[in-house]
Amino acid sequence: NGVTKKTIDQTRNYSRWNYLGTFYFNKGNDGFVKISNDANGVVIADAFKFVYKGSNPHHDANPPAPPQGVQVKE
Repeated sequence: NGVTKKTIDQTRNYSRWNYLGTFYFNKGNDGFVKISNDANGVVIADAFKFVYKGSNPHHDANPPAPPQGVQVKE
């Protein structure tokens, strides 16, 4: 359904999962996370976790706020 750009400052939000959002993928298409080097330093990612939430097309339009200390830039 498009592209969403997220920036997570791992110098402040390390040693934990950082919520990036809820995204819906169409059947038969590939969903992915792209890591880019648009930083003034080193780019590091330990892991990404995809969680299947079911097939309900009536999803919550208002996702929860990010955890305290996480800065999400869109």
